[in-house]
Formats: sequence, C-alpha cells, structure tokens
Amino acid sequence: MAGIKNENRESKCKNCGSCVKDNILVFLVLIGAVSGFAIGFGVRPLEPSSDEVLWLGLPGDIFMRMLKMAIVPLIVASLISGTASLDPKANGKIGTIAVVFVVSANIFGALMAVALFFIFNPGQY
Repeated sequence: MAGIKNENRESKCKNCGSCVKDNILVFLVLIGAVSGFAIGFGVRPLEPSSDEVLWLGLPGDIFMRMLKMAIVPLIVASLISGTASLDPKANGKIGTIAVVFVVSANIFGALMAVALFFIFNPGQY
C-alpha cells in the first residue's frame, strides 16, 4: 500500500516538473511582472527624485525600444510578403477595404471627440 502511494506521488511530481519545464517562459514572465509591481510599489513611499525615476525606468525603456526595433521590421516584411503573394485583383480589393476602414475609423474617432467636447465642455470651469 505504501509503495502505491509513493509511486503515485512520484508520478505527480514528474507531471508537475514537466508542466513547469513546458511553461517556464510563462512562469518567468509572471515572476518578472510581480517583482516589477513589488519594486514599483516599494519605491513609491521613498519619493524618489526625477533622476532616480529616470534611472529606474531606463532598463524598461531600453527593452521597449529593442522590441520595437525587432518587431516592426518583422511586421512590415510579413505584410509585404503577404501582399506580394496575392493576385492583383485581390490586392486591389484588400487595399480598398483597408483604406475605407482607416478613413472611416478616423472619421468616427473625430466625430466622437467633437461630440464629447460639446458634452463635457472642458476648460469651462
């Protein structure tokens, strides 16, 4: 009976270990996010100066710039290759739909901004 319980525990530990191994990136991202929040809320009561805040934010700023530098060319390259693989008629239809979508989204946003301006009257008081 004790042997069965011991084998069952070992199989559960192996399953848990394989789950952690398969999802290690997710766990590391969660640990990083939690530690970032902890550092942010821990430093806030100390009232750091603007120079200290700049130095604390520098690694995050560098990381975001590196992501932009790596991801934007990949997106542009995938768009170009996807567009080049289409036939010209489909490409024209997709381009027309995209232009109509962008223009209509901008018009809708502008109309909403004007309506909200007249509703809330910012700067009146």
